Parts: sequence; C-alpha cells; structure tokens
Amino acid sequence: MKKHTALRFLAFFTCLILFSGCTGKGNQMPNTPYAVGVIDSANYGRGTTYFHLYDDSLQKLGVLDCPYHAVGSYGSTPLQITGGKLYEVSLNNLNTYDGCAVVSMDLTSGEWEHYPFEEIAYLQDFRATEDGLFVIGNLNQSAYLSYQPLPNGTPTTIEIEATSATGLSVNGYDVYFTGVDSIDEGSSLYHVNVKERSQEKLLDVTELLEESNFLYTQWHNGELYIPNFDRISIYNPDENKLRHIPLPGEYACQILLDQDRMYIVDCDQNNNGETDIYRYHPDTQEAEATYHFTECAMVSHIQNGILYTLEQDPVTTVRKYELSPDGAYKKLAETTVEAKAKATYRISDMFVKP
Repeated sequence: MKKHTALRFLAFFTCLILFSGCTGKGNQMPNTPYAVGVIDSANYGRGTTYFHLYDDSLQKLGVLDCPYHAVGSYGSTPLQITGGKLYEVSLNNLNTYDGCAVVSMDLTSGEWEHYPFEEIAYLQDFRATEDGLFVIGNLNQSAYLSYQPLPNGTPTTIEIEATSATGLSVNGYDVYFTGVDSIDEGSSLYHVNVKERSQEKLLDVTELLEESNFLYTQWHNGELYIPNFDRISIYNPDENKLRHIPLPGEYACQILLDQDRMYIVDCDQNNNGETDIYRYHPDTQEAEATYHFTECAMVSHIQNGILYTLEQDPVTTVRKYELSPDGAYKKLAETTVEAKAKATYRISDMFVKP
C-alpha cells in the first residue's frame, strides 16, 4: 500500500476524557472584515501561535496572537468550522504538561476556548459538528473515542479494544473510523454510536482503503465518500458495502464540497508535486472537469466556485482562483505570507471565513 509520510501521520497529544472548556479573550479583531486566515505556529515547544488575517483581495489586515502552542495540523487533520467558531488541534508544550488538546476561536470576537484532558494519548483525528466535538486517540493498543456536546455538555469516552484508530468521519452521532487491528495488523472499518454507546467492526479494508485518507472524507446522500489515491471509495452503511470509482490521477487526498458538486484534490504532497482538482458530479459519478495548478496545495478550500490554496514550499503563498465549469480558471489574488523567521516556526494551516 502507498503511504503518506509524516505530513499525514503527525501525532498530537490529546484527551481520553474531555471536560468543559475554559475561555479567554484574544486580540482585538481588525476593523476591516477579514476573509482568510493563515496559522503560523511553532513545530514544538512553547511559542505564541500567530493568525495572519487577510481581506477578500488577500491584502493583509493584521496578526492575532493565540495563547496556545503549536496550533494547527500541517495538513494532517482537517481544520473545523462550525457554529461561528474555528476548531484546531494543539500540541501544547512537549516538555511541560499543559492540558490542552483542541482549541477554538470565535471568528467574530476572537475569544478563545480550550478543552483540557486528564490523561495523555496521541490524537489521531477530530471533528467539530453542530452536535458536538468528537476526538479519537490511541493508548495501549486500544482506541478511545471522546464525545463532548458543545458548548459545555458532559463528555463521554468509549474504548474500542484491540485496534489503533487512524482517522474518523462523523454523520450525526454515528462515528466511522479506520483502525489497525492489534492482532493481525490488518485494517478494518468501525462504527460507533456515541448516544447508544454501541460499537461494531464492519469490514476488513486492508487492501481497499489507504488508512490516512480517511482524514478527508465527505458525506453525501447517506453515503461516505473517501479519497483513495487513484479512486474515490464510497461506503454505503445500509448495505455495509464499499465500492470504488477510478480517477485520472494517483494522489487523491481531499474532497471538498461546494453546492451540488464535489472537488477532489489530487496532489503528491510528499514530493511537492503539482495539483489537479477534479470537478465531480456525485449523481452521475463522473469527473466533469480537471483544473491543473503548478503549485503543491497543502490545504485547499472552496466557496461558491472560488478556490483558495495554500502552498508551503518553497515560499508560503495563498492564492485565490475563480473556477469555471469547463476546467478553466482565473487567478484573482495572491499573497506571500510573512511567517516568523525562527526555525522552529512553520505555517500550519489556512482557513476561509464562511
């Protein structure tokens, strides 16, 4: 099986048991409305995280200081926006226990909230939805799924024995994740309902799914769409079956939703490769158009036909494009991010304000 390198498998300290968050006020937001944010964060240890904010034309408006350490996943865990808040993972400080795994920022006020933990585990993935915060991690050959109703509900933790989780997807209160079995080291698809506290092993997917690609999935019409290198894999929960649709490229790694279309990002991020994005119609199950970009898109977002990409190497650059249905596109704006000069810092993520 093909493997992503550390970009896809960065492990983050997180919780087994989540508690209600603690709040704090961040910097004052700029007077001019911002549209895009870029997260500039220390790779490890202590260090202020910086949020570079840009307007709709990618003109820089200012920088916000974040009180938490190493915020952002460097592309390995999807940033979440729900209920007017942005949610991200945080490494904290590797040398001193800091008790923080997931942080959120109010997109309007700049107010911060963090979710501490009592025991240390490696966070593999998380989701923030209107129903709550879902976090999955591993310890002692078991996976632990924590569910916290937002904003301040009582947390629930469920242990799934004899497996190590690699990525999750949430549909209501149903959580699906891929896990590496501790006995035979094969990969399986699991289902957990956090309300009923039920769990089941669904399918052996050892030869069917690349485990890291489960990080960037999408639900459509009750089915789970999974980017899977040279194909899209689609899981139907009612039938408990997995089918596959071939794609032109080899490195499908992310699925974006925009109105009634999907956009599949195809990029060899390990080798700083160029990027193809397929405009995909889920009803006809056909790729209608291909957009080719010379940059390597570490992170991509799309809203109403407007695509935003973040390139990390050789120079951190944010670009904004208008996409046409036939595969043509027009670059609307571009900016170079003035990141911190310290060697321990690195651009870790980008977000687009809804």
